[in-house]
Amino acid sequence: MHTNLSIIGSGGHARVVVDSLSYLKEDYNIYIYDEMIKVSSELLDKFPIQPLTNFKDLKRNFHVAIGQNDVRKRISLEALKHRKKFLSLVHQLSIVSRHAIIQDGVFVAANAIIAANAIIKTGTIVNHSAVVDHDCSVGEYSHIAPNASLGGGSKIGMQCLVGAGATILPNVCIGDFVLIGAGSVVTKNIPCNKKFVGRPAKSIT
Repeated sequence: MHTNLSIIGSGGHARVVVDSLSYLKEDYNIYIYDEMIKVSSELLDKFPIQPLTNFKDLKRNFHVAIGQNDVRKRISLEALKHRKKFLSLVHQLSIVSRHAIIQDGVFVAANAIIAANAIIKTGTIVNHSAVVDHDCSVGEYSHIAPNASLGGGSKIGMQCLVGAGATILPNVCIGDFVLIGAGSVVTKNIPCNKKFVGRPAKSIT
């Protein structure tokens, strides 16, 4: 049985998301939408991109494939207002514990690992080869970039970006709207609305 699925976004992250669907057991009829499209085009040389002018036109099931956290949240909330269903997509080549919780609208990329008792909240991206260890919590509409690693028991707030290759040590808590630079090592708690970079990470705001 085929599931109709609206993918919102047509940039690089959307290409990753749509490509991942070919690895899943479920069959999808894929419809691509983008607010910014100005000329007719195709995603992955196969899927026509349609302008998103009315959220009522979306299929019942949707996924927002946009890397920017605030944009992903805005579009998701608008689609939900129109009673659309926010699907999570988990790559077949990822490892997700049966004891982890994956909320709505999450994307888990290839080779990512999500361990027991971890919680990935609504609209979050766990990108290629990222590790979310046991008992971690990742807040709504955050992005754990490729090869980032969250130590056991760490807590990430909402709309955070943990950059590529960054390491969060166990039991560290990070507030909302925090940016962690690529390759950084976070050894202590970070309050909201901060940018931290370095090894060990230090504030640059």
